[in-house]
Amino acid sequence: MTLELLPPMYNHSTPLPTYSSKPSSNERTLHQTPSRSVRATPLGTYTHKTPKITVVLFDQELDVGLPIYGRNSQLSGYISVNDPRKVDSVVLKIEGKLSATTSERGSFSLPLLNCSSVLWRQNSGHELPKHLPFSQLLPSTFIYEGSEYPLPPTYSIPKTSDFCVRTKYSMKVCVNRIRGMGSLFAKSDSAKLSFQYRPRTRAHRPILPIPQFFSTVKTSPEEWYQKVVPIKTFNANPEPNALYCHLFIPEVRVFGLTDKIPFHVQINGPLEAIQRPGRL
Repeated sequence: MTLELLPPMYNHSTPLPTYSSKPSSNERTLHQTPSRSVRATPLGTYTHKTPKITVVLFDQELDVGLPIYGRNSQLSGYISVNDPRKVDSVVLKIEGKLSATTSERGSFSLPLLNCSSVLWRQNSGHELPKHLPFSQLLPSTFIYEGSEYPLPPTYSIPKTSDFCVRTKYSMKVCVNRIRGMGSLFAKSDSAKLSFQYRPRTRAHRPILPIPQFFSTVKTSPEEWYQKVVPIKTFNANPEPNALYCHLFIPEVRVFGLTDKIPFHVQINGPLEAIQRPGRL
C-alpha cells in the first residue's frame, strides 16, 4: 500500500506579515552594524598618455589623481599604440609590492602581485586594432611562505627613525617592436601608471564597549583575539625559558579608520629572564 503525502494547502490571498528594521515598542536594538548604501559603479574614464602609448581605464571617478580599484575588481579599458604596423606584441603587467624598514630587519621588500598577460601578437592572424581592449581580474590574495593572505590596501606610513612601511600597486603596458634591419636588439616602449587598491571590508558587528581588559578576558574570552609571538633575543643559543609577547585585540578584527581600537600587551616568561638587563 502506498501513501501519497501532499503538501498542505496554501492560501495565497493571505497577506504577508509586515516587517520593519526598526524595533517595535516592546523591542530594543542591542547591537547593529549599519549598512551603507550600495556604491554605484563609476561611469568615468581615466587616461594615461605617453608619447607612443595611450591607456584608457573604465569605471573610474571623474577628476581623480589615480585610478581606484576594490576587492575582486576588473581592470578593464583599452590601449592605443602609435604606428601599430611595427608592433610585434603587446603585454600587460600588474605588479604590487610591500616595502618596509624596521630596526630589527632593516629594509626589505615583499612582492605581492606579478601578473603578466599577452594581449596581442603579430602572428595571431589579426591586425592590431586601434583600440586594443583588455580586462584583467585583480587577485584578492597573495602567497607568502606557502600561506595565503588577503591583499593589503594601498598604504603608506611616514618614515620615522626606526619604522616605515609602504604598499603600492601599478600596471605596465609593454609594446615590443619588430627588430629593424641591421639592428641587434628589438626596441620596446612602455607606459607605467600606479593605481590605488581599496578593498572595502565591513565588520559583522561593532566593537563592544570594553571598559577594562582584566574584567572581560575571564568572563567573555570569546570577545578577544590573542596572538602569541616569541621575543627574539641577541643570544645566539636559544634558551628553554623564552619570553613571549601576548597581544589581545577585539575578536572582530575589522576596524574603521576612525575607530578607537582597545588592545592589551603582555610579556610572559621567567622573572629572571625579564629582569636580565640587555637581554632584548
